[in-house]
Amino acid sequence: MDCPIAPLVDERIPRIPTPGPFPISFAQEGLWFWDQLSPQNPMYHVAQGLHILGPLRRDLLERSLGLIVARHDALRTNFVSKDGIPMQVISPSRALKLDFGDISGVPSHELREVANQLCSQEACRPFNLGTDLLIRAKLFRLREAEHLLVLTIHHIVFDLWSLGILNRELSEAYRAFMEGGYPQLPELPIQYADFAVWQRENTSGESLEALTSYWHGALAGPPESRHLTFDHSRPAHPTYARGRTAAFVPKDLAGSLIRLSLRHRTTQFMTFMAALQTLLHRYSGHGHISVGFPIALRSRPEVSNLIGYFVNTLVLKCDLSGDPTFAEVLGRVRGATLGAFLHQDMPFEKLVSSLSPERAATPTPLFQVMFSPKNARPPVLKLPGMEVAEFEPDTGAAKFDLTVWLEAKQNLELEIALEYDREVFDAGTIERMLGHYLNLLKAVAEDPDRPISRLPLLTPREREQILVDWNKTTRPFPQSTVNELFERQADSTPDAVALISGDQKLSYADLNRRANLLARRLREMGVQAEVKVGIFMDRSFEQVIGLLAILKAGGAYVPLDVESPPDRMTFMIQDADLRVLLTHTNLLHRLPATWVNTLCVDAFDFTPEQSSQNPAGGTTPDNLAYVIYTSGSTGEPKGVEIPHRGIARLLFAQEFIQLGADDVILP
Repeated sequence: MDCPIAPLVDERIPRIPTPGPFPISFAQEGLWFWDQLSPQNPMYHVAQGLHILGPLRRDLLERSLGLIVARHDALRTNFVSKDGIPMQVISPSRALKLDFGDISGVPSHELREVANQLCSQEACRPFNLGTDLLIRAKLFRLREAEHLLVLTIHHIVFDLWSLGILNRELSEAYRAFMEGGYPQLPELPIQYADFAVWQRENTSGESLEALTSYWHGALAGPPESRHLTFDHSRPAHPTYARGRTAAFVPKDLAGSLIRLSLRHRTTQFMTFMAALQTLLHRYSGHGHISVGFPIALRSRPEVSNLIGYFVNTLVLKCDLSGDPTFAEVLGRVRGATLGAFLHQDMPFEKLVSSLSPERAATPTPLFQVMFSPKNARPPVLKLPGMEVAEFEPDTGAAKFDLTVWLEAKQNLELEIALEYDREVFDAGTIERMLGHYLNLLKAVAEDPDRPISRLPLLTPREREQILVDWNKTTRPFPQSTVNELFERQADSTPDAVALISGDQKLSYADLNRRANLLARRLREMGVQAEVKVGIFMDRSFEQVIGLLAILKAGGAYVPLDVESPPDRMTFMIQDADLRVLLTHTNLLHRLPATWVNTLCVDAFDFTPEQSSQNPAGGTTPDNLAYVIYTSGSTGEPKGVEIPHRGIARLLFAQEFIQLGADDVILP
């Protein structure tokens, strides 16, 4: 699952006799670009920490590191701009000084935290590509015969493969010097600058045109590079702060995925890539998903023992449209991957410039997610008579919005780690994503012939939350009618203003009194529970009094729009079986010919001699409060019946509405 390696060819890379300066490689061009944008950012620092127990000799360690710097030109290289073009300048000799810090005086209970902070600070300390030695080493003394060594190298001259070379040669050099001899290391047939010159000469003309043509076709169509929704907008001056979460793939699942890969003639890389693209498709709904992945340019024997930056980035764009099965997606990913490997000599920077000449200030111009598998860490440094354990100082910088690491551990264990930009993603979002990825892998191992739209993503806890927790919507509300709720309010705030119309105001007490008087008249006209009463009025005091009066009498009101066509009004009066209709005197002429009893509220005598007490009950919360008719645009209007309890629930269910003293609402 390591970075795939370019195929072997017979052509040898020649040595360049000139002293330089030399052009930089295509891969270095991308890192140079980002250093110009953010020169203080440790995004492209490679940091190795080593915990050393035993009688370490600082002089031999410094001498051994110096030998490696003298042996590999890349580590003595600086980068300068010549007429706007970045070039590499190699110093014939450059001394590496082993910096030293003694923290043995720190109290034991604080030592680990202090040491971690110092190691991270050292790993984050910026490089100046134009002047600094791009490798540095710092040794911290913790106790007698206990040290921490931090090696920090800029990625522009170093890659993960180089780390194995450095550890191997450093081990051999220290051992030889300790024994009084001189390390016998194999001669290097070329240096990195030779590779850079050769690469540029061999990636041009017809070969470059053919590669460009293939990749333009492979990446044709909408870019759709944003497959993930950010939790936060990217800041104007991003720092690309890194977060990380990880989980192990259960051994039984890992075994099932291996068997799935064998059945479908795919590699484990392809299977995990297909699952990742399926996850991104489910998140975004995009039919074409683009994911980047690194590839090592290390197949040529001349560069196998050479320290340098031999990495290219490929983009895998796969078609997931049409709701295919996962088995079909796996076949599509297999085809796209094989095509990418056959055309892997296309430098990523060349591809970016050919597709978008004006490169935007974004770390991922062609993709948002990087998939980076690796088999195992490089061999750890071995020092005679000492125990050495590796750790990784935190540089705190994320190279991409999201990187999915897949690493093979001991005993066939697999670890999936998600590294992300904390400025745009919350930790909870990434943790859920990791859970979804693992669930998806389990689902495809069990049934790869299921359409990808039906593959489960949710964890058991998320399913419980959505189906159970979020559906616990029960809220207590008064088992009262609407008119009873109004009467309680009128009793508690009788002098408060209830209605305003122009310069006129009506208090709760007066509104309640008038509604009571009208309600008694309605009862005399036969209005009781479930009896429907039409109300045909303009907005006015009388309209509100009429609504309350109907409810107090026990009836249900049916609003009739004064602008309604006569046919619609006639239909509603007949369909609702209205017994009484409240209106204004000036609207009588607009009513259709009907036998309905009509009462003009503006002509009603609200005299104080009549009883103004609240009418006795007669309705329950289950009785009808009003009927509202649909527009009838798709057929005949239909009346929707609303009971008192429905209005009470709406008013008191806090997940829908919260009312304050100054709020106004009328159902």
